[in-house]
Amino acid sequence: MVFTTYLFIGIAFVVAQTTFIRLLPFSNIIFDLMIPYVLFLGMYRPGGMSIVLVMVNGSIMDIFSGGVFGIYLSIYLWIYFLTKKAHKYVMVREIASQSLMVALSVFGENIVLWFIHVIGSKYHGLIYQDVGRILIMTLLGGLLGPLILLFLRCVDRSMVIRRSKLIERDV
Repeated sequence: MVFTTYLFIGIAFVVAQTTFIRLLPFSNIIFDLMIPYVLFLGMYRPGGMSIVLVMVNGSIMDIFSGGVFGIYLSIYLWIYFLTKKAHKYVMVREIASQSLMVALSVFGENIVLWFIHVIGSKYHGLIYQDVGRILIMTLLGGLLGPLILLFLRCVDRSMVIRRSKLIERDV
């Protein structure tokens, strides 16, 4: 039940990002919605289930994005493993650390994607539009990412409450 719920949430983020958000006029500055999802899995869910969810949703994102296959999967895996490591040293339940983690993850992903774009094209320079877009996405990620984490945490809490009520009813 928990696995399928988070699988569908991840698929909903992928579909929203690859279809609906691209229709918006300001879609070029919207950060990757999967980053708070991957951070949530790294912070709050057990390792076995969450690594499978990251791999499945990363592969789905790679299929739908139309870019270099495997790039989102590898970015999400790096974010996930770094989150698991940072979880031991940083108080991730505070809003400031969550905001910083989302912003750093968005910035890192955009730098990797920009680098792959530059390698694949004849253009080999950094233009100011790219810098501005990356900074805006990082800022939006830092501001809006904790709200997505809060939503995912509320879903998690409601599933725990529902599960405990089912256990009480069966006893």
